[in-house]
Amino acid sequence: MSDDTDHFTLINYRPSQAPFMVDRKWIVRWFLDVKEEKYGLIPLNNGNLAYGLLNKSKIIEYSWMGELKNIWHLRNNYNGVHHDIVEKPNTDIFVTVNKAESATIEDHVFELKRDSGEVICV
Repeated sequence: MSDDTDHFTLINYRPSQAPFMVDRKWIVRWFLDVKEEKYGLIPLNNGNLAYGLLNKSKIIEYSWMGELKNIWHLRNNYNGVHHDIVEKPNTDIFVTVNKAESATIEDHVFELKRDSGEVICV
């Protein structure tokens, strides 16, 4: 029989901007203490965690122990990550963004090559 600590649930309650993890008894076992507006929080296949910062136009990767692993800066013509980051099977990431000087908002997607930081417009 397994104990209550072998299963965790990640909760990204956006109004609080403070994602946390609970065990089966709803005891908080982990939380992310970053005071910036985060979007697209996802666990990556490599075991790390990634999210976008809306007002800083970058994507951050951390280990679950809080070690900074990567920072990818968006190109100047993109001014904010919003809503979603999706990891592809090849570990590259699709990111939804705002495009500067566009007549519309929140309707652009690009692919981020994680190994090189290259941005490919989709």
